[in-house]
Amino acid sequence: MKNLLLTTLLGAVALFLWNAISWMGLQLHNQAFQNLPDASPTTDFIQQLPGAGVYHFPGIPDDGDMSKIAAKSAEGPVVSLMIAHPSGRAAFSSGRFLLSFIYNLLSVGIVVFLLSQTVKNQFWSKWSFVALFGAFAAICVELPVANWYGIPPSYFLPNLVDHLIGWGIVGLIAAKMIRL
Repeated sequence: MKNLLLTTLLGAVALFLWNAISWMGLQLHNQAFQNLPDASPTTDFIQQLPGAGVYHFPGIPDDGDMSKIAAKSAEGPVVSLMIAHPSGRAAFSSGRFLLSFIYNLLSVGIVVFLLSQTVKNQFWSKWSFVALFGAFAAICVELPVANWYGIPPSYFLPNLVDHLIGWGIVGLIAAKMIRL
C-alpha cells in the first residue's frame, strides 16, 4: 500500500511538472488561442452577459428545435464555446494550481491502483498499460470535443501530445515502482 501511495504521489508530481513545462516552458498551446479585439464594444458585450458560464452562439432554441440552430449555424457566425467571466477571474491563482495537482493525484491514483490489479510484471507491459490511459483520455475526451465544437487542430493537437507524453512519463515511474 505504501508503494502505491508513493508511486501515485511521484506520478502526480511528474504529470503536473510535464503540464507546467508544456504550457509555460515550451508554450505548445499558445498558437491555438486567438485574442478577441481589445476594444470597448467587446468588453461591454462580455460585461453584459448574465454571469460566468459557457456560451454558444447562435444558441440552443428554447423549444429544443435543433433544426433552427442548424440553419442559423450554416449561415454564421458561430461561436461554438465561449467561456466567459464578466466580473473577472484570477488567471494563475495558487488555488487553481493546487486543484490541478489534486486532479492529477486522483487520476494517477486510479491508474496505479488498476495497474496493481494486473498480473503481468514485465516493464513494458506495465508502461503500456499506464501510457495507454493517455491515449484513452485523448480519444474519449479531446477528439469528441474537437469534433462537436469545431476546435481547430492547433488547440487539440497539443492537448493530445500532453496526454501521450504526460501519461508516458507516469507509465515509466509506475512500471519501475510497482511490483506485481
